[in-house]
Amino acid sequence: MGSDAVAIQCKADSVGSDWVLNGEKAWVTNAAGADLFAVWAQTDAAAGSRGIAGFLVEREAEGLTVTDPYKLMGGHAMGTAGILLRDCRVPADGLISPPGEGFQVAMQGITAARIFVGAQCCGILKAGLERAIGYVSRRKAFGRPVGSFQGLQWELVNVATEREAARLLVYRAAAAADRGLSATVEAAQAKKFATAAAVSGLVTCMQAMGAHGFLIDSTLGRHLATAKMAEYLDGTSEIQNVVVARSLFGGALD
Repeated sequence: MGSDAVAIQCKADSVGSDWVLNGEKAWVTNAAGADLFAVWAQTDAAAGSRGIAGFLVEREAEGLTVTDPYKLMGGHAMGTAGILLRDCRVPADGLISPPGEGFQVAMQGITAARIFVGAQCCGILKAGLERAIGYVSRRKAFGRPVGSFQGLQWELVNVATEREAARLLVYRAAAAADRGLSATVEAAQAKKFATAAAVSGLVTCMQAMGAHGFLIDSTLGRHLATAKMAEYLDGTSEIQNVVVARSLFGGALD
């Protein structure tokens, strides 16, 4: 959907009892291996968000083409690619979220995804921190482990604290969603904070390990690339700011 979710360009036209989809979807997670796609399309541009509907489309459906996976710095297991829809016919039972409901369902999915991304970043940062602590506890300089130097300890303490804060924000968002409450703002705050904490924290972990942290075998480079990618997933960090700002200001500036 991109940052402007309402401005979906993919069209769905009712033809008899079927629907015909035309459009393109970029950055589709798991597109490289998926057998079934959830596609949101606009059925009535004049209706805005209320015209958006959700469809299930089989990979083998005539008119659907999957592009080659993108060549990314990290996150290769996601199999991210694009799909093209050219007069792709979907039977009536392929409509899973009718107009008037589709946009809300899509937004609920994005909220959940933002929570998942936040949790992913907590896990990535935990792995990086453990790797750095293990290394500095073994590596010696000036006759003692470099991890015994207070300056380095405090750098890693900051990383651990940021991770704990991110983890609690993710838990708060997940708890709200689990209770059936709106978790839009909580998910935005969790994703914004966790992704930033992961990027900056992994850089600190790499620095603590010196040149060793730059080796491919250290895994930190792969984690860092994935954490950076997470800042784009399911709405950029800037979009999370927009979501949170709306909750702060409401209509006060209208």
